[in-house]
Amino acid sequence: MNNQKVTRLHRRLLFGLSLFLTISLGFNIFQALYVFRIDRAIDCIATFWLSIVGVCLSVIFFWFRSGIDDNKQECPVLTRDILISLAMKDHKDALNTTLKDYEITNKEVERRENINLIVGTILVTASLIILGNTANVGHAPKFPYALSSISLFSLWLFVLHYTTAKIDSMVYPRLRAIEEAMTQHFGYAFGVHKYTYGTMKDEDRNFQWVEFRRGFWGIIMIALSTSWLVISLFNP
Repeated sequence: MNNQKVTRLHRRLLFGLSLFLTISLGFNIFQALYVFRIDRAIDCIATFWLSIVGVCLSVIFFWFRSGIDDNKQECPVLTRDILISLAMKDHKDALNTTLKDYEITNKEVERRENINLIVGTILVTASLIILGNTANVGHAPKFPYALSSISLFSLWLFVLHYTTAKIDSMVYPRLRAIEEAMTQHFGYAFGVHKYTYGTMKDEDRNFQWVEFRRGFWGIIMIALSTSWLVISLFNP
């Protein structure tokens, strides 16, 4: 059911983008023929195709991101082993060791998120500043700036943001397994990750905003690419 909703959403998005890019290509051809200057024509067409590459990269990101499913990596064996260790009388430090493991794993997740946030703040802001400054320039070439802007954003999106989400999808099942063991040991719902994950599994109520949140930076990538396209059309 989830895959069908995602597929319909992606098809509508791709149809709208295809229509917009087709119209934009017509504008580029019209500009090249109506006011022909070889340098402007080349710059305009190159920026157009670069924008298409940016949109394609966004679609690839959606595809990669939808393939991350930490539900496939649950760790019931770890939960069982922790409970066995806690029940053994000769493992006096089992509880402290488990809680320390939980603390260290959470710190690792937090460390990756902080690095992702700091680097993303720098690169994403830089790409948007390049876009804004170029929009205010008259007849300057657009392609070099567009290449820099889209490259910076893509670098962060795939090299850092996506890989962080991929690693986290391997770590969160471990955290939830520890929380499940602690829940059974203490007799109450222990930990925030298991609670949040259980709440998000309410598909009818939460599916739309969860999918939007996961693909949000891909949408920003599309917006950035189409913005360069608009600049090449109306600010040649």
